[in-house]
Amino acid sequence: MLSITILLSSVLTSVVVFASTNPDIKTTVIDLTQDTANVFATTGSTKGTTAAVEGDKLKVHVSAYERQLSGITSYSSQTWFPNYLLLADGSFNMLTKGNKAIVEVKYKVTGTPNATHGTQIGIGNFNGGKGSNIYLRTSKKHTAEDQGKEFTLASTFVVDNKYAIKIAFSGGGDIEISSIVVHELPAQHINDYAVVKYVDGEEETTEFLKKNTTLKTPDDETAFYGWYMSSTFAGEPVTTVSADATLYAKRSNSAPIVDTKIKTRVINLSQDVANLFATTGSTTGTTATVDDGKLKVHVSAYERQLAGETSYSKQTWYPNYLLAANGSTLHLTKGSRAIVEVKYKVTGTPNATHGTQIGIGN
Repeated sequence: MLSITILLSSVLTSVVVFASTNPDIKTTVIDLTQDTANVFATTGSTKGTTAAVEGDKLKVHVSAYERQLSGITSYSSQTWFPNYLLLADGSFNMLTKGNKAIVEVKYKVTGTPNATHGTQIGIGNFNGGKGSNIYLRTSKKHTAEDQGKEFTLASTFVVDNKYAIKIAFSGGGDIEISSIVVHELPAQHINDYAVVKYVDGEEETTEFLKKNTTLKTPDDETAFYGWYMSSTFAGEPVTTVSADATLYAKRSNSAPIVDTKIKTRVINLSQDVANLFATTGSTTGTTATVDDGKLKVHVSAYERQLAGETSYSKQTWYPNYLLAANGSTLHLTKGSRAIVEVKYKVTGTPNATHGTQIGIGN
């Protein structure tokens, strides 16, 4: 178990879907109301997996328990998954070598995922024709908790000599595909465009956008307050981007997007200081008190330089405090990855020689 330590030195006195209209970009929206044979071409054994168009949805029953799409980390030939060549009106949806492509699939997990292997979907490429191989680009594995939920799987890549698009499945369960869109950007324009992922509540859409041009607004502009680079809507909204980005739509009812795999703890600064900071030795005259929802620290430790420490090694001489949550030391789990963020204001005059210094450690 790891604990978090705050170090102090010196003086501190108390998705929205967008249709591309840019002539540089070729956008193909697969018609899911036509016959299944005009959308998917089987390329070998489907291992019991079936696909059929019903209304305007492509319904896939997945039955191929023994393979793990999510275990593939290299872009190399795979032969054993049930996979389908993506067609556009009955013809292979062929990309052009050197161009950049976005392939986006929107779907719902409608059946119960296999208890061991889940329900898996992937996007990849093939040289063309109906061979059983696939070069996997990206994949997603769904468990029982995903049943009934909608998802978007997107892959962005520069086209090599494998021009055809393939959709692969593994595990067990059922998927209902509601949209398949392919954007293709000519090679000569790649450096002029950014890949932008728009996240608007539960909706996600990825598209090409010319750099430094105005971002598009959602079709539904109800209570829309702009696009943010942060899922917590920190900072100011942005209107342009100069590089690839993920943007989050803020609306009047927007709450920060929470990933259930991430444990977030916000320290309550209105409680007694003893429940926030545990002293761990000499404070060298440094004091900490809670005042009106703020933790005010007076720093008095001139002789040491936090800024001079360049290695992650044990230091013993700074006034430092163990960070606590409601009176208990805030512990992390070994092997996990952590972000510790402290927001503060310099309210007093920093020491003329050593300044006012603050640090985070373990």
